[in-house]
Amino acid sequence: ARSCSLRPCRARGGAPVLRGGLLTMTPRTAIRNAFAALLTGLPSTGTRVFQSRTRPLAAAELPAILVFSGEATGEADNVCSPRPDLMRYQLRADILVKDSTGIEALADQILFEIFTAVFASSTANTLSGQVCGIRLLQIGEPDLDDTLEKPALRLPVLFETTYSTT
Repeated sequence: ARSCSLRPCRARGGAPVLRGGLLTMTPRTAIRNAFAALLTGLPSTGTRVFQSRTRPLAAAELPAILVFSGEATGEADNVCSPRPDLMRYQLRADILVKDSTGIEALADQILFEIFTAVFASSTANTLSGQVCGIRLLQIGEPDLDDTLEKPALRLPVLFETTYSTT
């Protein structure tokens, strides 16, 4: 059994997901979908979780979370192998809040809800059956845009997963 630095792998491998002999999605897509599903239903954002970097949002759709891919890097156990054995894949969850008062307090509350969902859930430890584990990489600098009708805050949160390709 393979192990990784985060948790024991329970992975099906990094091959594309097959159902009934048909290719349905790549591991990155499956992991991103599972991550977005894990964040859907939080008390502050409800179903307002979107898999997009630039989805234009109306005021009624805020607060919200945008989920998208970051960089991916591979590690090979065997120098002669052209294919990496483990992939490290970054997921980003941007918290979007639009309000005139309490903007940072609401962003912090959503951040707390994300942490609770990700780190208290056994589902998060094996997102889509592909992932060895998940860890927090960085909470970015909040970006405040006060040129809009009401101030909008974007708080980036970066996670890293590791999955097996073998």
